[in-house]
Formats: sequence, C-alpha cells, structure tokens
Amino acid sequence: MVDGIIPSYGGPVISHVVFRRQLGERGTLARYHQNALRQGHVAALPIHVESFDDIWTLLADVEDSKSGFEFCETGADIQSANAKGKVALLLAPGYSVVADRPERLLGLRRLGAVMFPMSLNTRNLLADGCGEREAAGLSRLGIEVVQMLDSLKIALDVSHLSDRAFWDVVEISTRPLLASHSNARAVCDNPRNLTDDQARAIAKTGGCIGVSVHPSMLASEGPSIEHYIDHIMHFVRLVGTDHVCLGADFIDFHVEFVAPKLQSGVALGIYGNEHLAEGLSGFADLSRVPELLRGRPLADTDITKISCANFLRLIS
Repeated sequence: MVDGIIPSYGGPVISHVVFRRQLGERGTLARYHQNALRQGHVAALPIHVESFDDIWTLLADVEDSKSGFEFCETGADIQSANAKGKVALLLAPGYSVVADRPERLLGLRRLGAVMFPMSLNTRNLLADGCGEREAAGLSRLGIEVVQMLDSLKIALDVSHLSDRAFWDVVEISTRPLLASHSNARAVCDNPRNLTDDQARAIAKTGGCIGVSVHPSMLASEGPSIEHYIDHIMHFVRLVGTDHVCLGADFIDFHVEFVAPKLQSGVALGIYGNEHLAEGLSGFADLSRVPELLRGRPLADTDITKISCANFLRLIS
C-alpha cells in the first residue's frame, strides 16, 4: 500500500514549469516543488497539461529533475517510485489537448494518462462549464469523448462542469466518476462546488470527490484549514469514507502568474481575490490533514482511504 498523500488535483504546476523554462530555468519541479511535496508527505501528484507541448516540456523537466520524480500509472508504480525516494507524477491531460480529435485519447492513454477533466468553468467543444450564464450540457463531441474515456478506462473528471453537463455525464458514463477538486455547496455556496445530490450520484458510480483548498470554495469569510476539514466531513457523513479524497489546487508557488487567469473567474462569481486559505499555504501543509481528521474523529483506516487509497482505486 502507498504510504503518503495523493491529491486528486495538482493545480497549475505545469504553468509554473512552462513559465520557468521560458526564462531559461531547468528542473523547476526539483527546485521549487520537491521539498514542499516531501514535507507534505505527497506520494504522487497529478500534473494537468493543456497541450502536447506541455507534455514534452514536462518530460524534459522530469529529466532535469530525475533524481526526485518519476512518471507512474498504477499504485504499484507509485510504490516503486516512492521506495526510490521519488515523488510519482500522474499525467492528466485536459480537454484542450483533445480539442475536436477524440482519437487523440488513444495516444494519451499510451503516454500514461490516468484522468481527464472535461471543462474549466467556461464553454468548450465538449461541454459547458459552471461559469456560463446560460449553461448547456455535453455537446455531441463531448458524448463521444465520454464514451471513449470509458472504453480506455481513463477517469472522467467532472469538476468545473455545469450542472446540466454533470448530469449528462452521469447518464452516459458507465464507470466511476471523479470530481478532482470540488467542495460541498451546502457548506459554501459557490457554483464550483457540488450539490448533495451530485455528491450522491458520484458515490453511486463508485467514484470519488476530491476536496479543494481554494479559499473561495471553502468559506465566504475567513477560509481556513478547518473549513477544509468541514467539507471533507460533510462528504463523509453524506456518502461515506469510500468516496472522499484530497484535491489540492495550490497556487502559492505561482500566484503572480496564475492570479490574473483567475480574475476572469471573479466576474463569473466563482473566485474571489484571496488565493491562500489560513493553514493551507502550500503542499507542505497537507501533512496536517490526517491529524485534524483524527480529531473529528476518524479512524486511521478511513484516513488512509481519504489520503490516498480511494484515488488509487479510481485510477487503477
């Protein structure tokens, strides 16, 4: 069994790698992220990429940082990498990598893709996001992509989808679904968060909900690590410990670059101007979560499920 935390969403790490490489720097993963990931007891991290160029850049940076990182696909791979003192990386291509060519998923699967997000708040060729004023559901192309993801056994990530698109996915998909970084709308009323009915639907598929650290999705005032635990516990009470995991989405390492991108979300009523919640300043702080969960209280076996086992089950 993997000994450590596996967030179901890594955040904009690839943007940081690309940015630093454009400045002529190499080994961004090792220089800027390795220590924080180890301090947070992170065993594996999904890296979300937005193009094939991003993939090639990531491959190059892993090579430059090869003493500390290794690409993996399964739990056994992650265990092997961890035994060598390395953080495992999981490939998570986004909808823009596929665009209007669903067959690209075949190549992405060969490259080791384990999960696929359908949207990023706004409308794309596959689906409408949760930020659209009059949001529709899946397009015909989106339906085709869902069916192909199922056939390739790539986990379908429903975070960011509009409510209508979410329910389209539930109707069409035949495999466990993942909400990689979505909190509880009942705890914090944000369109990026899930309703209780949506959470139950994900659990019914055998899927999992990763709780996000983004402050606007935690609480309307004074977001903190305690609110993060509140969202976890809401889902635990609602759907049980088999269907909850940790979904990070830190931007502390790249606020000056990522924050302007988020400002478009402010107008959509999704993101505020805060970028870090109290007690959740970066990956290193994830190490605090298991102890806080013990105080709620949760058993160690349930904490292991939430920390890594549930997500591993979903991608294996």
